[in-house]
Amino acid sequence: MFKYLFSFLLLIFTLSAKSQDTLVLDRSLARNTVYLEVFGQGLFNSLSYDRILFPEFKVKHSATIGLTFIPPISYMQVVAIPVSYNFIFGQRNHHLELGLGFTPMIFKEIGLSSSFYSEDQSGNQTLVYEKVDNINLLFYLTPKIGYRFQKPEGGFFFRGTLTPPLAGINIWRYSSTSSYS
Repeated sequence: MFKYLFSFLLLIFTLSAKSQDTLVLDRSLARNTVYLEVFGQGLFNSLSYDRILFPEFKVKHSATIGLTFIPPISYMQVVAIPVSYNFIFGQRNHHLELGLGFTPMIFKEIGLSSSFYSEDQSGNQTLVYEKVDNINLLFYLTPKIGYRFQKPEGGFFFRGTLTPPLAGINIWRYSSTSSYS
């Protein structure tokens, strides 16, 4: 009797047991990657984070977000947040990557110089120098096509993509001017 009860319980627990599919685990990529992007979607260098969203799918999906920051230097300052959604094709270390990105950017042009002649009421001409600071809020799309080297277990990561900025829209501009003679 005890033998039959034990066999029955073993059968019940076996039917409800869950296991991992090793084929799926072998094909999945390391899910999180932090990397430095050079002249990519942020147009300048950016620190980026990439997350594999569906590692169990044959075609992987990833989302990327980054930060481009160039502190004020002699002529410009840049802050951008590139965001993209990617599709990754390939099984082992070598992958084709296709995606679409969107980047909002604040681009400040600092101390642009210009000069012109101004005429006062009595007809005297005076040379006037201007320094102009322009602040632009830009938005642009970036389609992506490229190569991705990423080992399934993680470690070294390399990505080379073509990301041309398209449909740039400057939706806001602020200028401040200081003049002197």
